[in-house]
Amino acid sequence: MTMEQRLEGAIAAKPEMASLNMGSMNFGIFPMAWKDRHWKHD
Repeated sequence: MTMEQRLEGAIAAKPEMASLNMGSMNFGIFPMAWKDRHWKHD
């Protein structure tokens, strides 16, 4: 998509505020997969 096509909705709605997505929010939680699986509580 071109930049104009992406902005079409926002330009038409003219919002006072909008969210911004800068990309993936992958914080690298994969080490949790190797964490001990012994639970302290039922």
